[in-house]
Amino acid sequence: YFLTNFSTAKCSLYSLSKKSEDLAEAIAFLREACNLFRGHALYPQSVINLASVLHSEFVRKGYKAVDLQGPINLCDETLMELSPEHSLWNPLRHMLSMLLYEIFSISKDHHIYHRLSVLQKALVAQTPVGSTMRAAVLDTMASLYLAQDADEADFSAGLKLVTEYVGDPTTSPRLRVEMAVYRLTEAEYWTSSQCITSAEEEQLIATYKHIVDML
Repeated sequence: YFLTNFSTAKCSLYSLSKKSEDLAEAIAFLREACNLFRGHALYPQSVINLASVLHSEFVRKGYKAVDLQGPINLCDETLMELSPEHSLWNPLRHMLSMLLYEIFSISKDHHIYHRLSVLQKALVAQTPVGSTMRAAVLDTMASLYLAQDADEADFSAGLKLVTEYVGDPTTSPRLRVEMAVYRLTEAEYWTSSQCITSAEEEQLIATYKHIVDML
């Protein structure tokens, strides 16, 4: 537990200091935790924690796809060892989907998009209403629909998911607002290119109003 708690503290410190050495220490301690907990009940959570800080490292180093291959492989390998009944099966799959989305955002690779779409649709179907994870799962699915250059781009479907999680009381209002504002900014690209109907534009305005009421 010490390794995990210490790395969490280092991550919090990095979010304030933005010093690369704080993030490097968090990564080193989480790698050690993963090695220590291999085969233990705590291992999947250690993998999720490590993948999360490696994503922070990916951002710090300038969004280079190669920096995500390690955490993606780690998530894949861990999922192969887990039973679908494991309590962290879906949280780990969602971590994987978020990493894959970052790769897609950079590469626009259709194979990555297809894999991500299949994974996210399964997560949406398997994450029940009332789950504290559902809002984040819906947000990731919405991001796929609202990517205009994606194979399954669908403004209305994306906005519908945003509207659903904005009204989800199991997630903090602050997090819902942060996710929704980011996603609706993407949605505005559709309005500027005149790709939406007047009804969809009204739906977008109504969602913004809902967010404003939450502030």
